[in-house]
Amino acid sequence: MTMPKWDDAMRSAAGCVLERYNEESSVEAVDASFDAFETLIEDMEGKDFATAFEDDAMEKMLPEGITIDASGDISQECGMMDLQIRQMQESGLTAAMMEASMTIPNNE
Repeated sequence: MTMPKWDDAMRSAAGCVLERYNEESSVEAVDASFDAFETLIEDMEGKDFATAFEDDAMEKMLPEGITIDASGDISQECGMMDLQIRQMQESGLTAAMMEASMTIPNNE
């Protein structure tokens, strides 16, 4: 997914997410999740997107005690999701994904 520019709005949203993760998990667990994310990036080299994100890769990047659902809620509440959606629209990624989805055969 494309990420928004690192501007004041992005810094504010990211700071909010980080604070919430620290509150709902721990500073140590958040630090460990950053380490896991760095490892995941290294492991992704040379892999396609589907292969890179199999085996619960997303869960491994979250701090202990933070579920994918909770992470989504936190991102939404902190404004991160809106920034990402806006960037996807501005970059043309949303339109490209919609166009590509029209080429997927119907599995009826």
